[in-house]
Amino acid sequence: MADDMDTYPDKQMDRAQVVIRPPLLWFSLICVGYGLDWLIPAGFMPSNLPNIWVGGGVFALGLVLALWSFRQFREFRTDVDTHSPTSDLVDTGPFGFSRNPIYCGMFLGIVGIAIGLNTLWIIAGLVIWYPVMRYGVIGREGAYLERLFGADYIAYKSCTRRWI
Repeated sequence: MADDMDTYPDKQMDRAQVVIRPPLLWFSLICVGYGLDWLIPAGFMPSNLPNIWVGGGVFALGLVLALWSFRQFREFRTDVDTHSPTSDLVDTGPFGFSRNPIYCGMFLGIVGIAIGLNTLWIIAGLVIWYPVMRYGVIGREGAYLERLFGADYIAYKSCTRRWI
């Protein structure tokens, strides 16, 4: 039986070619940070601050932003998975003010969890998360979208910030 990649050799290139699935990186960073905090505690929140509530609020903002972004993908009938082909350029809703609102939501989620758990290790993990996301995911997605949508993506990119 022929492999799908053998039958459709361009199918492998019809996606962003990211180095890692963003949710996997997100979850790994939190687990490693929490594990390091268990071994070597590194709190950073003032003891009189209700860190669970503050962290929960920041996390909730990130979750709302990510869910709103997922809804926009659904409205445009395109897949949010970085390993799937993109069928449409989403430029409304949260994508009207940020080219990467899902990743902004992920960032807020990481910060919220770090605050809620009071662990500096998760914040320190952003030193790895940011360059991997910026160059290994976002940069590759941008290049893919520019190849796929050409002038439409260039126009969108020129008037919409990468972050917020």
